[in-house]
Amino acid sequence: MIRSLLAPIGFAVLVISNCDSSGNKNTSSVDRSGQLKFWANTVFVPGYADLKTESTSFSIAVSSLCQNKTQENLDLLKTQWQSLHESFSVVEPFKVGPFLDFEDEFNFWPTRETSVDNFLADGQFDQTTFAEASVLAKSFSSIDYILYQKSPEQLVAELNENTNPTCNYLTSWSEYFLTKVDELNTLWQAETGSFYTAFVNAGTDQTEYSNQKIVFDLMINAITQGFQTIESAKLGTPLGNKSGGVAQLDELETPFGVYSLTLIKGNLRGLKLAIYGSEFPLAASESLAQTIESVAPEVLVDLTSRLNTVDETGDSFSISLKDTIATEPDKASGYLQDIKAVVVLFATDIASFLNVTVVFSDNDGD
Repeated sequence: MIRSLLAPIGFAVLVISNCDSSGNKNTSSVDRSGQLKFWANTVFVPGYADLKTESTSFSIAVSSLCQNKTQENLDLLKTQWQSLHESFSVVEPFKVGPFLDFEDEFNFWPTRETSVDNFLADGQFDQTTFAEASVLAKSFSSIDYILYQKSPEQLVAELNENTNPTCNYLTSWSEYFLTKVDELNTLWQAETGSFYTAFVNAGTDQTEYSNQKIVFDLMINAITQGFQTIESAKLGTPLGNKSGGVAQLDELETPFGVYSLTLIKGNLRGLKLAIYGSEFPLAASESLAQTIESVAPEVLVDLTSRLNTVDETGDSFSISLKDTIATEPDKASGYLQDIKAVVVLFATDIASFLNVTVVFSDNDGD
């Protein structure tokens, strides 16, 4: 299942209305320019810059391993890989603009082992190879499979075989991925990037967005969808909510590296950043939290409380999410319910107070 190519799980196709009851275009009298700049400069610009930093470090770690194929260098590469993947998880919820095409190339799970093995068997890789390759063979889950499916000792031994293609794969993948991250950063370059300009200048003649409400509604839906994807796809499906209660551990994002919980926490960190700014639970100037507080302060108090509960539950896990689902499914289910409480609040009260249409239906099977 390609998560990023499907309509969000639990959501119908979103149609944002920009007309009043008489059918006239409604650009809204509320000035959202400060809010749009807040998102651009708090979420997108630094988020993609961090992804570039981590991607560069991963490329260097790949080079080190392939020049000196040792257990130590493999361990360093795995550590850097998880840092890169976690960096991606922070911006993953915000499916806006050029990120959509970028995500479609890499963000796929569960792992398709046969597709990865067949691609590796070709043995020859370059930028063109990866540009033309199916997401099944170049996704984040593919790297998880390559780095963690075998024991470290076996992988190091195989890397030292002259005919092993893994280093060629990792080298070309890291170069290709960094190229795509560079493109994303260029488009979102503060003040000058073409999509940065389109985003923050919505409602002017400098952008394809005819009014600010379109972008504002898009972001509220992205935030709501971000929480709902954690609930349904990242927790509900592995827990067995779509398979009669039978756990599906291979449906986790990282069934081999078993750091799926880290990625969920990265998603949550990005979502809180988009709502509050960098000092959760304090509301930064021009933040969404400040906007919510201005129209419904009691709702912001409720949201903050629910997010604190989510954090407390996530921090209470003493073992991996994979092992928790296998041995303490009720605890993992409780985490799902905590996140679902946030989804419901966003899709109902918050969307209503902000006059945003979120088409939502609970079909995650729980």
